[in-house]
Amino acid sequence: MSENIPTRFEDLANEIILDILDYLDIRHFYRAFFGLNERINRFLCSLDNISLVLLPSDDDNDQSIEYFSPRNIRLMVADGSCKIDLKRFSNVRSLKIECPTDSLLVQIQPTLFPQLDYLFLGISNRWNNSLNEIHQAIFSNGFPLLRTCILFSEPLTNRRWLVSASLRILIIGTYPHLLHVNTYRAILISCPNLVRLTLFGRFDHNNLVQQSTYSHQLNYLSLQSDEPSLNVVIDHLLSQVPNLKRLCLKGLPMAYPISAIDFVQLARVFHQRVPNLQRFDCHTFAILKNTVDINTIHSLHPRFAVIKYQHLDHPDFDALTTKVKSK
Repeated sequence: MSENIPTRFEDLANEIILDILDYLDIRHFYRAFFGLNERINRFLCSLDNISLVLLPSDDDNDQSIEYFSPRNIRLMVADGSCKIDLKRFSNVRSLKIECPTDSLLVQIQPTLFPQLDYLFLGISNRWNNSLNEIHQAIFSNGFPLLRTCILFSEPLTNRRWLVSASLRILIIGTYPHLLHVNTYRAILISCPNLVRLTLFGRFDHNNLVQQSTYSHQLNYLSLQSDEPSLNVVIDHLLSQVPNLKRLCLKGLPMAYPISAIDFVQLARVFHQRVPNLQRFDCHTFAILKNTVDINTIHSLHPRFAVIKYQHLDHPDFDALTTKVKSK
């Protein structure tokens, strides 16, 4: 064996140690190696932009949490019963809370997280004022560096939003609850630089207010829904984004047959609303067997040419999709 090959962990190059950290919890690494020697201590001190996962068993007296909390980190709270005070993580750039509770939501304030550029809030047990305040901050530039936001609750528009110029990517999931389509326009007005929007849920369009066209610069819109009147919703949504380049529609498997979508009408909507559309994706739309002529669909609009007929192992349904199967 060559004498140049290190045989002790503390002699490994920093690049190799960083690769090892991809497979270790950073706090386990700290507990195992902090104090081993001055070089390891300096290495730990230099770490930035690291991931930290808080568990229900953690407490504020954990030395590893105290050591890393001032850093620019990606923080994930894996369980709502976590007792850690989030205020100590004032430099966090990425915050993910999978099961937000009242005690966690009340801590998410712009003054406490001024560096936040990514926020994920999972399904909350119930609506509360803290969640409403967070939504107000998100869409009123309360987090001025926020670029990506994922919410599993619909933001209320009962208060006026200001402009949130930094937001680029937004995902909102409300299923099984209704998503009000008029909230969509409020989001576009509040986020003029939004380039990617994903909506997941069934849409409440019964009280749809017909409004003048709003020329937003949105490039990508993705809808996942079991909405039986999806054509009506699509027409309204696309009327606000004439510059759209890519549209993705995802059906919930076996929720509703594809007869709920009129492809003739959809082609007309595409021509009228989004003349610059470059790509159309659809995934797992259930259709009754032997009810759709795929060649007819292809002829309706150039973006329909990629739609394929997919046979399913089901007695009554097949599917339409643009998704290419991996071999």
